[in-house]
Amino acid sequence: MLLDRIADADVAACTNLLIITVIDGTGVDDLAEVRDMLGQWRTHGALPTGLRIELDAARIRAEFTAHTCRQNNDPDGQHTAFARARALDCLLRATMPGLSREAFTDVVYEAAAAIGKDAVIAALAEYAPG
Repeated sequence: MLLDRIADADVAACTNLLIITVIDGTGVDDLAEVRDMLGQWRTHGALPTGLRIELDAARIRAEFTAHTCRQNNDPDGQHTAFARARALDCLLRATMPGLSREAFTDVVYEAAAAIGKDAVIAALAEYAPG
C-alpha cells in the first residue's frame, strides 16, 4: 500500500504537502479561519485552541450547507460544500501536535474525500519510494 511506503521521518513533510494540496484543490483559503490557520502553522507549528474551534465551526457550517443543498436538490452545491467540509476536517487533523501514523492515515482519508484519490496519490508518491 502506498501509504505504508512513506517513512516515518517523511510523514510531517508529506502532511504539509497534503495541507497545501487540499487547500488549493478546494479553495478553502477564501475563509479567514484557514488563512489564520496557515499563519499560525507557519509561525508556531501549532494552532491555538480558539482557532481550532473556529475551524471546526467552519467545518460544521460546510456540512450544514451540504445537507441543505441535498435537501434542495442541488448536487453541485452539495458536492462543493461536502468537499470543503472534508478539507476543513483534514486541516484540523493534519495540524494536531504529535501527528501519529494512525492520525496521518485519517488525514489522507479526509484529503481523498476532499480532493479525490488521484490528487492524494500524486502527493503521497512524492514521499513513497518506487
